[in-house]
Amino acid sequence: MYRRFEAGRGVDQTFPVAETFHDWGMYSQVLWGFKKGWVAGVRGDYVHMQDSHFTDDLDRQSRSRVSANLTWYPTEFSKLRLQYNHDFLESNFFLSDRQVDSVFLQFEFILGAHGAHKFYRFGRRPSRLSRRTRFQRVHAHSGQARSLRARTGKMPIFRLLASLLFVFGALASAQAKLNVVATLPDFGSLAREIGGDKVDVTVMAKPTEDPHFVDARPSFVVSMRSADVLIDGGAELELGWLPPLLQNARNPKIEIGKPGRVQASQGIRLMNVPTNVTRAAGDVHALGNPHFMSDPIIAKAVAQHIAQALSAVDPANAAFYEANYKRFEATINAKLQEWGAALLPFKGQNVVAYHDSWPYFAHRFGLNIDIFLEPKPGIPPSPSHLVEVIAQMKAQKIKTIIVEPFHDRKIAEKVASATGAKVVDFSQFPGGLPGTDNYVKLIDTLVSRLAAALK
Repeated sequence: MYRRFEAGRGVDQTFPVAETFHDWGMYSQVLWGFKKGWVAGVRGDYVHMQDSHFTDDLDRQSRSRVSANLTWYPTEFSKLRLQYNHDFLESNFFLSDRQVDSVFLQFEFILGAHGAHKFYRFGRRPSRLSRRTRFQRVHAHSGQARSLRARTGKMPIFRLLASLLFVFGALASAQAKLNVVATLPDFGSLAREIGGDKVDVTVMAKPTEDPHFVDARPSFVVSMRSADVLIDGGAELELGWLPPLLQNARNPKIEIGKPGRVQASQGIRLMNVPTNVTRAAGDVHALGNPHFMSDPIIAKAVAQHIAQALSAVDPANAAFYEANYKRFEATINAKLQEWGAALLPFKGQNVVAYHDSWPYFAHRFGLNIDIFLEPKPGIPPSPSHLVEVIAQMKAQKIKTIIVEPFHDRKIAEKVASATGAKVVDFSQFPGGLPGTDNYVKLIDTLVSRLAAALK
């Protein structure tokens, strides 16, 4: 199947341009006629939808589908079909990957000529000879067939359909997962660790995106509206973009204080709490530094919050969530010894960062990360400030500058060339660096990169 689809301009600036999409798809199915008038089958579909950079239409998402279906042909001119579908939807510019279950019942009938039979128009009927022949064929059936028809009647058909509807509905319910929305990729990674195959996780911010300035898309509201659980930092990191989304989502299940709302900073002792907050101090956070997830000990506490929330919302799987948390906790405990040993030779060394994102990481592993290319948080580096940084680096013989994907790496490279230091690519979020698709792999990569640069 191939489709060329013309999409015009919208009625307003929410969809400002016309686009032409080229979509294609294919399917294959296996059918088994197990009884006269009854066919069972399995089917696989794939549909590729060309991405749009201007709309978050939920129907424009490439997908694979696996289906099971049962079809009954009451007559040669009609059919009744029951089908269960499990869709795997791929991520695109606006929407994250997800899985969807559905059940549909289809009735179809043909008006006009049947493809295999003549069509008698204007009251014309078969000849007397053909009627007699058909009558003889009918009476040629065995008495056993007639007695079977008499025993079964029409009710078993409807009972069978009702049973199949129940089975498919139960199957869909059994596979229903909790919809978990995470504001940031680190929270999303922990949600996947704890929730496993019981949850579908949607992450709003990209791992290469500045968490202070996430581009709030309409699809976020759609995701939050159907969310069972929302995980956010709770320390004002998402203050610039999350509140309007919550207001538009109007989902009481994820309001503060409800079981479905996880504020990751709950119970965490935040660092660098300012005595007073003024714009002159730059982009400071009144509650303290919100970049706490770089400390694996804190990540364990957040994972426990998530396990408790999932258990409260989905008590039937509480033991599953608790077991996954215990497994994550054991992994972190074992890794902490490995990470600590790797960075122990560099305890007390100074490192320069572009932004003040790393106080918790520095505290955990005994480093000093308190010189920044930004003169104040969120303020772009100025030439005069960079001169000061270069002088400090030379005086203290600092070897390393760490930058994140959304920072201006060229500025860091200029400072490094003036001081003989190395620029090390860092990320707060799983997926922000190659080979870091979960939290543990992210910390593995940060530790190994920093240790190599400090040697």
